[in-house]
Amino acid sequence: MKVVRDPERGLVYRDYAGFSERIPCEGTFSNFRARLGENLYIEIFHVLVDIFRKLQMITYNILAHDGTLYPTWARYKGCTYFCHQCEAITVENIIDRVKKRILYRLNKINENNLGTEIRVYAPCPSERFPEKDKKGKEIKRPKVELFACKLAFSDDDIPVGQRNTAILFGVNDELEKQGLCIKTLRTNVTHVNAVDDFITIRCPKLPKDTDARIGVRRDPQNPDKSQLKSARPVVGGDSGALS
Repeated sequence: MKVVRDPERGLVYRDYAGFSERIPCEGTFSNFRARLGENLYIEIFHVLVDIFRKLQMITYNILAHDGTLYPTWARYKGCTYFCHQCEAITVENIIDRVKKRILYRLNKINENNLGTEIRVYAPCPSERFPEKDKKGKEIKRPKVELFACKLAFSDDDIPVGQRNTAILFGVNDELEKQGLCIKTLRTNVTHVNAVDDFITIRCPKLPKDTDARIGVRRDPQNPDKSQLKSARPVVGGDSGALS
């Protein structure tokens, strides 16, 4: 804009653009849009898009975003090697395992371990987790926490959830004798099958937006295909354009 306003150097630009007296500034388009109003502005926009479509300047196959990227301190939170199995992990023979853990804790109740957490884990089932690192050294497969609980003194009126948990693990009578109950601290269980003795959990490290983590986008050369790209620690951009 500085060159356009120059009396000598900007003369050619002004003549080419048709500016004779008043030179537009940065706020001219914004003021024009505000004067038109939202409804008329959208109507003009769709008319222009239809003209571009008839001229085959746009095909509606790719939606491109144009914006400014701002560096941030944002970090990705979640497992890098998640797969389709992480949404519903089936763990068998879990009820008997938890029952033995609770009974063991009851037998050691005199060791002041009443408030200690009882954590139950299962091995990570992801097929994408690497067996070895870049140096060829074996990588220990992580474990997924199913749930965590602790034993606590019960009140006269035990909540239904705590009572059902004790009944599920078959330790309700033992807990009532000592005036205790099971307090659930954390749980990732989504389904329980007491008949076949297995539960289904959702991995707590599974990211909420899996597509964003993988970096799925349309192939610029072939809109019918998708390609993968690595995520970047930057955000920004709010305007869209059709191409």
